[in-house]
Amino acid sequence: MSALTIPSVSFRSDVLPFDEQFAGWQEQVASVFDVAPVADTDRGFPAEVDAYHVGDFVLARTRFAPQYFLRTSSRTRSDRLDHYLVQFYREGGYIGRVGEENVRVEPGSVSILDTARTLWTQATSAECLTLIVPRDIMDDVLPASGNLHGLVLPDASGGLFGDYLASLERRLPGLEVTQAPHIVRATCELLAACISPSAEHLDRARDQIEILMRRKVTRYIDKHLRSPRLTAAAISRAVGIAPAQLEALFEPLGGIEQHILSRRLERIRSEIARSTRRRSITRLAAAYGFESREALRRAFRAAFGYAPEELAVRVERDLADGGAGSGTWREGTATLTRWVRTLRR
Repeated sequence: MSALTIPSVSFRSDVLPFDEQFAGWQEQVASVFDVAPVADTDRGFPAEVDAYHVGDFVLARTRFAPQYFLRTSSRTRSDRLDHYLVQFYREGGYIGRVGEENVRVEPGSVSILDTARTLWTQATSAECLTLIVPRDIMDDVLPASGNLHGLVLPDASGGLFGDYLASLERRLPGLEVTQAPHIVRATCELLAACISPSAEHLDRARDQIEILMRRKVTRYIDKHLRSPRLTAAAISRAVGIAPAQLEALFEPLGGIEQHILSRRLERIRSEIARSTRRRSITRLAAAYGFESREALRRAFRAAFGYAPEELAVRVERDLADGGAGSGTWREGTATLTRWVRTLRR
């Protein structure tokens, strides 16, 4: 029996009618960005995606026509993505505003975006390699990194990491799933080495105290998601923070109780997505403190737009297909979206 290779999905807009090409591309990136075309798309919208699920991160090569990329404050609150996007623009680039800063990315540059923060950019026609890295993975190798949102690496270190990503993208189709953990570690260590000199000399830490405290609380929450005693009061005592301060800290995320619910739902989604067998939704509901299976279904659907049973069916179908991302482009879109949403250890 041959070893499983790294799972991948692909998309080409030219297989669609002209008037559907941008909508097809829009679905590809909808898990991360809202997008809008710069020019009329009645005559088509050239776009390509080749994405690979490499253990704890996703690497995607995209080629696209000029467009706007957007993440609003309401979007960051609602989808709760907590990843870094490390982007190497082999061709083209973008200008715009990330958080409170203006940014310009030139061809050949490596830049970093934080999905928990807002952005508005206008990109030229471009080819881009994007590494999607969960925040907790990055924190392991680059603690107290400060605000990386909008950081453009210096030419030397950015060129080094860009060359590495290009080499990795060429070789991933022939690599095996068992190699993924080693690739993840090596990639993150190299990225940390490339970022550190810049992070030490940039004044990007004005929000660092709140960021670190929020992460500390979230780590405590994640360790106790199955506990029926996981309350705001218990967290205040354990972490050493006043209840009012705790609530204020998580007010941008809808409050501490909403954050606990969100982390539980994301853990449940991750357990379903990563399982090699059908999970009992009733047991998951009981394990994570929901009053009933139906209560979990309501909360899950409100958060993600589909029921946990629907995700379980998708997972079974992907496993039956060998994880290769075969099928229609819409099936590939669903697979890529699931990869991005469930990037969490």
